[in-house]
Amino acid sequence: MSEPEKNGGITRVGYSGAERQELYRERAEHRRRAELSEKEKKRRRIIIIAAVAAVVVTAAAVGLSMLISRVIIPENRYNKALSLFEAGEYAKAMDAFDGMGDYRDSRDYVRRCILEQARALAGRDDVVTGTTADMPWFSFDPGDEAGILKFDAETYRGEGNVVIPDVFDGVLVRGIAARAFYRCDFLTSVSLPPSVRVIRERAFYGCEKLASVELPAALTDIGEYAFGKCTALASVSFGGGSVRIGQRAFDGCTALGVLTLPEGIGFIGYRAFGGCTGLTEVSLPASLETVEAQAFVGCESVKTLRYPGSRASLEAVLGEGGKPLLSAAEIITGEN
Repeated sequence: MSEPEKNGGITRVGYSGAERQELYRERAEHRRRAELSEKEKKRRRIIIIAAVAAVVVTAAAVGLSMLISRVIIPENRYNKALSLFEAGEYAKAMDAFDGMGDYRDSRDYVRRCILEQARALAGRDDVVTGTTADMPWFSFDPGDEAGILKFDAETYRGEGNVVIPDVFDGVLVRGIAARAFYRCDFLTSVSLPPSVRVIRERAFYGCEKLASVELPAALTDIGEYAFGKCTALASVSFGGGSVRIGQRAFDGCTALGVLTLPEGIGFIGYRAFGGCTGLTEVSLPASLETVEAQAFVGCESVKTLRYPGSRASLEAVLGEGGKPLLSAAEIITGEN
């Protein structure tokens, strides 16, 4: 036998060249498989680590997103709404709080905003509030925009002087519904809250005992026949602002003697003051742009007509609709 041969700690005696090559090949294959196995282990470890990291990152992102959407953003919105409230911008604050639902005390602030709006418009703290429980004759028109008030004459048990609340059932009163007081023969006076912006068609039609009415400054629209046939209506006071006087709005108000329309009014509809046979004095604003046909038909008793512009401008504005006014004995314009 030949001398022992040592290879990698393995002693072989008498290996032939072919056997040694086979042994080297097996050892090389063993090393290759060991290396592949180690690489596979490393790859699996990397995959596991990456998967765990992805889960952690996703969970963190979801948690952060929930924190932002449920805590940070609502709190920021709440603080902005609170700043609006403290700055006296109650309408904007109310919209902001209302959009936050039940977050913290947002609902309470919505009610406070409504009350503060009413106080600001009224210029006093003691505004009139009511609910269905204590004023069952009032309700809101479900077919109209928010805050348009209806009146049930059969339920009402008060006197002829009706006071309309500033706030009803926690909602700011914005208008009087169509036919709300239609032919209420007991109505002698009505107190409109300063928040009223619209008076719908025929709201006070045929209220033959209604003697006077003060229209709020916030009013922008008087509907068709709103005060039509209110034959005892002797005084109408406009609070100002841009009011659109609809068709036949005061048609047949035979007791109306003096009509003063403030600056801001630009539109007088068809027969708006038709048949107001008691009119003796009319003052028109420079802002007037449109007088529809027969707006003053039948107003033959007007003795004094006032207008701040020129006579030519007056005639152009009145057109055919206001032609009866030009028969007044005294016409006072800016040229006089």
